Amino acid sequence: MKHLNTNRSQPLNVFNNDSLRPPGGGADSIERKRSVDNKTIAGVFEEMGNILDILGVDFFRVNAYRKAALTIGNLSADLRRMVQEHPYEIDKIPGIGKALKEKIIELVNSGKCAEHEKIKRGFPPGLLEMMHLRSVGPKKVKLFYYKLKITTLKDLKEAAENHKLRELEG
Repeated sequence: MKHLNTNRSQPLNVFNNDSLRPPGGGADSIERKRSVDNKTIAGVFEEMGNILDILGVDFFRVNAYRKAALTIGNLSADLRRMVQEHPYEIDKIPGIGKALKEKIIELVNSGKCAEHEKIKRGFPPGLLEMMHLRSVGPKKVKLFYYKLKITTLKDLKEAAENHKLRELEG
């Protein structure tokens, strides 16, 4: 069983899971470029916020990604077009600062975000899968992981069947 490295001074344990790539991302960069739309960018930022929340990163950073995801998901302007034709317009989007702007441009131009890929590498993919369950969000996933060492849906099912979830607060 892989565990998150909780020592912040050490790099994360590295492994990759292609099943958690943003929807529509093809095998080659040209296909990924075409498929990166506002919904995909919002999804990447939401996933980054969730991962960082589970890892216990600063609330303000987590919140910045979540707000950006919501803003971009509701944005009527096409970010692909904005990046290609008028990248300075991204500065006018509420809640999108320099760092997020750079990530948007990177996503549109390459189909990937290096920071997203980096934080996903050492993160058990099962933790993100748990968040698709009704009434399970980052705070519960964090409890499951840190208190019971649950990293997969199978582990979660076993813990529920053995009444271990009742022991958790929240």
